Amino acid sequence: DAAVLIKQLGDPEPKVQWRAGRELEKKGSTVVAPLVDALKSENATLRSNAATTLGKLGRDAREGLPRLVEILGDPKAEVRASAASAVGKIGIDSEQTARALVGLLHDESTEVRTRAIQSLGKAGQFAGTIAPDLASALEDKNEAVAAGAAESLGNLGAAAKGTIGQLIRALSNRSERIASNAAEALGRIGPDAREAVEPLLRALKENGGRTAANAAWALGNIRADSGIVAARLIEALNHSEAAVAANAAWALGNVPVDTKDAVGALI
Repeated sequence: DAAVLIKQLGDPEPKVQWRAGRELEKKGSTVVAPLVDALKSENATLRSNAATTLGKLGRDAREGLPRLVEILGDPKAEVRASAASAVGKIGIDSEQTARALVGLLHDESTEVRTRAIQSLGKAGQFAGTIAPDLASALEDKNEAVAAGAAESLGNLGAAAKGTIGQLIRALSNRSERIASNAAEALGRIGPDAREAVEPLLRALKENGGRTAANAAWALGNIRADSGIVAARLIEALNHSEAAVAANAAWALGNVPVDTKDAVGALI
């Protein structure tokens, strides 16, 4: 019975909550209405798990979006976090919904900020509207939040082209996680990010690990028509780290290059 399962979402025992959630998922759209009603419960655990379950139902739970947006302001952080994730999984359906998520970027809870950022990376047609707000999270004091902001900006693709300046600054962050995600985001923006070519070349030369590897990949995705880019990528073919060399080889297939020089570097 759906009513019993929904009640179990608020059980003190996590295993009971998990099993109830799994069974409710199997019921699909038939349990959306009672799950939306459960968002009004006085039990915060029940509210949180009801939101999570709605999110797992995806587009079938879109009738629950208005109520989920309301509880983005819930007094309990666990509920706000679950609601933020659910909104992203169901789908941002309006600018109002997108702005409600933006409102969580300064939440006191790291988890809430992280979940909101992840969902904003799925903003779709509203991406251009929220990209500047998302870019502001690159300055978050929490590394995971800032790195997540860079990743979500990358997920927005070309719609995030107005944030190239902030992403370039993030390339020099001492955190490899933030810098490497910024490099990847610039690559995902594509040819519109040509102003980032020189900073990416520096990142390729001065860094190792994921930052250098993602910088090489980004240069290929931006498709910069520059002899310097080709030359630096050819040099990177001999990089001591396999991931950097592999991405450089891939990138060389996307930029103009003297075939003779490239073949010589590969031999």
